[in-house]
Formats: sequence, C-alpha cells, structure tokens
Amino acid sequence: MITPLIVWFLVSNGSPAKLSMNNIIADTNGILVWAGTSKEVALFGVNYMTPFAYSYRAILDKGLNIQDTIRQDVRHLKRLGLDALRIHVWDREISDLEGNLLDNEHTRAMDYLISECKVNGVYVLLTPLTFYTNGYPGPDLPTPGFSQRWSKSEMASDPKAIAASAKYLAQFANHVNPFTGLAYRNDPTVFGFELCNEPDVPPKANLFPI
Repeated sequence: MITPLIVWFLVSNGSPAKLSMNNIIADTNGILVWAGTSKEVALFGVNYMTPFAYSYRAILDKGLNIQDTIRQDVRHLKRLGLDALRIHVWDREISDLEGNLLDNEHTRAMDYLISECKVNGVYVLLTPLTFYTNGYPGPDLPTPGFSQRWSKSEMASDPKAIAASAKYLAQFANHVNPFTGLAYRNDPTVFGFELCNEPDVPPKANLFPI
C-alpha cells in the first residue's frame, strides 16, 4: 500500500530517520496537524513543475530566465491565496543511471523554487519519483536518469530498480539546498514527500521496503 505522505526515509547510512516538519507534525493516527493545536492541516495549492521537462524548455525557448519566472509565479500564486505547491519531480532529469542525484540546472531550479516558497510562506509537497519521459507535448529528449532502464511496473518490482530508487531517494531527501542551507528532509517548508506519482505496482510487489 502506498501512503501519499511519507514521514520516514532511508538516509545515507541505511537507517530510518524521521522527517523534521517543525510546525506540521503527524499525530498518532498519521494525520498531519499543526503542532500545539492538533488542528488538521488543510492547505490549498496546485501542481507545479516548471523546473522540469517541457515546462522548463518552453521558458528557455521564450528567452525567459528560469529564476525570474519561478519568482513571479510563486508570488502570483501567493496573491491568489494559495499556500502549498506540489513539485512534480522528473527523476530522469536529475539522476544518473545508477540512481545518484545530479547537481544540474533542473536541481538548481527546484532548489530555487523551494527557497521562493519559503520566502512567500508557501508549503511544499515533493514527489521525487515520476518515471515519465520528458517530452509531452513535444518530443522526448535524452535524459541521464536511472528510471529509463525499466518500465514503470518494473520500477516497483525489479530488485535492481528498487536499489537504484532507494539510493536516489536517500540522496534526494538529504540534498542540501544551497539557497536555504537546509536539506530537504529538514526544511519546514517541505511538509511531506509523496513517494512516487501514479505508481504501477504489480500484485505482491514489495515496494521500497525500509
């Protein structure tokens, strides 16, 4: 069973570590509540993926600056009353074939986006595994990431795919954002991790055992 919010992650030494969510915590029933009040967290937001795939390329094709665009978008969304964003991460664009996290233009754009959310009081839900190609609605372009080696179903069942995913997830959670100085797992702006987008889990698959 996949739960939408993951509050435990494998860190680099292979042991579980509880996420630091500061003013948002999970109660004994697994419900996210505001610390000190026990009131259930209810945020209003949208999916946002400008650091990746076609959205990223479309901005560059217009001759626009990625950081300027992200900054304007976040401030506009805040003016509209939104207080959360789900960042749909293209793992293929920020990892290598072994599952190592890459420090590239997409990672830096994501880092900047999270920092702008922090400045504007917008919470972030990260979805680190997508498994999608990066083309739609344009053609697919080459990507360096590990998930291109397996089908979406195999990503949830092949031991080598699971090992690469676990490596990537550990590095992702522990990645230190240069704009905030905080690892994703320790940033109170990041209130949760959704393990993967629309998983295709075969019967009896043991997905990412920890």
